Amino acid sequence: MISDDAIWLYLLEKKGLETADRIVTELFKAFYRLADLPTPGHRRADLTSRKVLFYRVFSHLVIYEPGSNPVQILGVLHGNAMCLERSYR
Repeated sequence: MISDDAIWLYLLEKKGLETADRIVTELFKAFYRLADLPTPGHRRADLTSRKVLFYRVFSHLVIYEPGSNPVQILGVLHGNAMCLERSYR
């Protein structure tokens, strides 16, 4: 499991402090939104046959199980479809 610190540190290295703070803040807002209302995501049959939903935050996709309680965040991936296709199928 990758922690929020690992995501922030990666973004800090690649994009700088302001962007890292902004993206991680928006990711956490999305996590709380999904916990309150887990249906705004969408399926991606082109990426996986698993029963998961994808929710976009900037150029990142939050992958989660919509029927879980509490909501289970399975991962946060950059929206590069080639990367997703290789790593999530």
